[in-house]
Amino acid sequence: MKLLVVDDSKTEATRLAVTLEDAGYEVVLAHNGRQALAVMRDEAPNLVVSDVVMPEIDGYQFCRMAKSDKTLRATPIILLTALTDPGEVIRGLEAQANYFITKPCDDEFLLARIAALLDGSQSKVLTDARGRIEVESGGTMYRVKANRRQILELLLATYENAGRQNLDLLHTQYELRSVNEQLAHNLRDLENSERRFNTLVNTIPDIVYKIDVNGCFVFINDAIQSLGYEPADLIGKHFSVLMDTSEVKRVGRDTVLPSFAGRKTGADAAPKLFDERRTGDRRTVGLEITLIGRKGRRVLSIVESLEDAWVSVEVNSSGLYEQTDGTAERALIGTVGVIRDITERKRIEGELMRLASFPEHNPNPVLELNDEGEITYVNPSTQAMFPDFLEQHTRHPIFVDMRAVISQMRGSRVKSLVDECVLAEQTYERHYTLVPGRNLVHIHIFDITERRVAEAKLERSHEELETRVRERTSDLQREKDKLAELIKELRATQDQLVQSEKLAAIGTLVAGVAHEVNNPLTGVLNYVQYAIKHVEDERISGYLRKAEANVQRAAKVVRSMLTYARERKPTDMEPHATNAHKPLDSALVLLEADLRTAGVEVVLDDLDQIPDVLADENALEQVFINLLRNSRDAMAHSETKRVEITGRSTGDMSEIIFRDTGPGISDDEMTKIFDPFFTTKPEGQGTGLGLFVCQRIVSGFGGEIQCRAGSEGGACFTIRLPRVPEKVTATG
Repeated sequence: MKLLVVDDSKTEATRLAVTLEDAGYEVVLAHNGRQALAVMRDEAPNLVVSDVVMPEIDGYQFCRMAKSDKTLRATPIILLTALTDPGEVIRGLEAQANYFITKPCDDEFLLARIAALLDGSQSKVLTDARGRIEVESGGTMYRVKANRRQILELLLATYENAGRQNLDLLHTQYELRSVNEQLAHNLRDLENSERRFNTLVNTIPDIVYKIDVNGCFVFINDAIQSLGYEPADLIGKHFSVLMDTSEVKRVGRDTVLPSFAGRKTGADAAPKLFDERRTGDRRTVGLEITLIGRKGRRVLSIVESLEDAWVSVEVNSSGLYEQTDGTAERALIGTVGVIRDITERKRIEGELMRLASFPEHNPNPVLELNDEGEITYVNPSTQAMFPDFLEQHTRHPIFVDMRAVISQMRGSRVKSLVDECVLAEQTYERHYTLVPGRNLVHIHIFDITERRVAEAKLERSHEELETRVRERTSDLQREKDKLAELIKELRATQDQLVQSEKLAAIGTLVAGVAHEVNNPLTGVLNYVQYAIKHVEDERISGYLRKAEANVQRAAKVVRSMLTYARERKPTDMEPHATNAHKPLDSALVLLEADLRTAGVEVVLDDLDQIPDVLADENALEQVFINLLRNSRDAMAHSETKRVEITGRSTGDMSEIIFRDTGPGISDDEMTKIFDPFFTTKPEGQGTGLGLFVCQRIVSGFGGEIQCRAGSEGGACFTIRLPRVPEKVTATG
C-alpha cells in the first residue's frame, strides 16, 4: 500500500513517514497542497495523511480540490491538526475529508484509522425504511433517530470537549516537564552538595560515622583507615565488629537500656551510647571506649602492630531523624557520631598519674593544696627550681593566683585545668587536678620556656616564608604578564606575516592576469582607433570614440592592477588635484541602466561641499563603481532600495559617504570586510577582491576607507582623501 504524507514541516513529515514505513507502508512526501495534488496524479496513492496548516494551499483547500477531481475523489484523506476550534470540524466536513484527527495523536491510533479506511471497515452508515440512521461500529449495529442537526451538534460538542481536554493535557504535560526539569536541577544540586559534604568529611582527621536503626554502618569516612580498615570493609556491618564483646555490652542500647528501665537519671547521669537515639542536651558526649585496630596495620599513626591493637577513643553521637510528610512527627533513620583518637591523651594522663604517684621522684615541681588553699605538700623538685619557695611559701610569685584558679575550678565543676605564668623571663605551665573524694588539688609545674622560644622562632620563620612566597608570587606574576605581552606581540607579528604572504600571492596573481588582459586590450584599442580614422558616419564615430574611452579606462585599470602587484606608482597613478564629481558622474552614467533595472534609487546630497582632492580620476571611478555594485547586490531582497551619497570637508581631508538600505554587515564580517578573497556574496557571485582593491587605491593616495553600520540599518562606507592645497587647481 502506498501512502502520501503532506506536511510543510520536513521534520514532522519525516517522523510520520518513518512510523508508516515501520508499519509496512510505502510512503511518498509532499510539502504543500499544490505539490500534493501533482503527486496524487503521478503516484496514485491508496490514502493521504495531510496537515491542515500549510502555506499557499492549506489542508482544507487541498482536500476540497482533490474531492472535486473525478480521478482523485475516491482516495481517502485524513486531516491532522493541532487546532481545537469546533468550527474546524465543519470545515473538514465541507472539504469532504474522510477522517479528522487532532494533534498530538497516538501513532497506534493513527495506524488503526489508516487500516480501517484502507480495508473498508470504517463505521458503516445506512438509512432504514423509517428514515432512521443505522450505524455499524465495532461489530454492533445502532439505530439513531436523531436528525442530522442533532447529530452534528453532538459531534461538535464532543469535539469541543475533546479539544478542551487536549489543551488541559498539553498544559499539564508542560507543567510536568517543568516540574521534572526543576526536580532534575534539584537532584544535581543535591548530588553536588553531597559531593562537597563527603569531600569535607573525608578531610576531617576524626572518624565520622552513620549507622542505621539496626546499628549497621551506612557511612564512614576515610579516617577509619587509621584503624587499618577501608570504609568499604565496614559498610553494612554492625558497629560491634570494632569492639570487644564487653565493650559492646557497655555502650550498646540493647544491653544498656534494660538496666535503666523505670529510673530517672537526668542528663548528667544518663547512659552514654554508641548507637544513641537522643538529640540535643541528652545526646551522648564524651563516651570513652576501646576499639580494635586491624592486625598488621598502622594504628592512628602511632604504633605498628602485628596483632590486634587496642585504641582508646572518645565518641560523641546523636539520633538522626527526618520529617514525615504532612505531619509534625519525625521518623528515626539512625545515628551519626564522631570518633576521636584519645590514645595520646590517655598516655599523657597515665604518665601524669604515674608521676603523681611518685612525686618524690618527679623531675618537675609538684604541689598539693587542701580545701582551704593551704600547701600540704611540696616535692624536692619544687625547692630545686624555686630555691626561695619555702621562705616565701604562699607569697611566692608562682603561687600568687593559684587560689583564684582553684576557686574557679570548684565553682565550674571542672576536674582539671591548665594555665601559664611568666616569672623572670621564664614561662611555666601549671596543671591543676582535683583529687576526687579528698578535697585536694595537685599542681604540676613545667618549665616551657624553651618550647615557647622554639614556637616563636617557628612563627617568625613561617612569617618570613610567607613574605618570600608573596614576593616570589609577585615576581612570577610580573614575568607572566611580560610573557603574555610577548605572546601578544608574536601573534600580531605572525598575523602581519600571513597578511604579507597573502598580498604577495595576490600580487603574483594580479600581475599574471593583467599581463594576459593588457595584450588583447592593446589590439582592441588599435582597431578602434583605426576605425575612427576611416569611418565617415558621425553617429558610428561617436560610438567608436565612446568605445575608445572605455578601452582606455580598462587599460588604466589593468595598469593600476600592475601598479599594486609591483608595489610602485606609475606616472598616471600619481595623486594629483582631482574633482571627485567627474569620476562619480562617470560611474553613475556607466551603471545607470544596471541600477535602474535593479530598482535602485541614487540620492546625491551636499556633494558641492567636496573640495578637490589628491587622487586619480580613473582610480576613483573604479572605487565608486565597486561600492555602487556592492550596494546594488546587498539590496537585492530589500523592500526599499536607495543609495545616499553625501560629501563634507573635515580639516585637511574630504569625505565621500555611501549609505545603502541593505541588510548591513555583522560585527564579525566587519573585521574581515577588506581582506582579500573575503566575500559575503553567494558562491560564484563575488571574488572578494573589490573592497580590497578599493582600500589599496584609497590608501595609495594617502587616504582611508572605513565601514560601519548605518544609523537606520544598512551599511555606511566613508572615503577620506587629502584635500588639494588652495594654490593647486583640479584637472579635468
